[in-house]
Amino acid sequence: MLGQKIQIITSSELLAWKLGKLVGRTGVVVASEPHKKGCWVALDNPYANESEWFIPVQSLQMIANNNGKNR
Repeated sequence: MLGQKIQIITSSELLAWKLGKLVGRTGVVVASEPHKKGCWVALDNPYANESEWFIPVQSLQMIANNNGKNR
C-alpha cells in the first residue's frame, strides 16, 4: 500500500474522528500501521496546516498504483 495514490472517502470512523472535511482530498500513502487499522497519508494540499494525516483504512480509496497508472 505504500506509495499508493488515494482519495479519502467517508466512513463512520473518519466521521467519529471529526475528520469529515478531509473527504474528497487526495494524497499518497507514506506509512501503514495495520495494527491501528489505518495509514499515514501525505495530502496533495495541506489541511489545517498539516500535510500528513492518519486515515482509517475504510476511508482510503486507491486511485492509482505505485507507477501512477489508474487502477
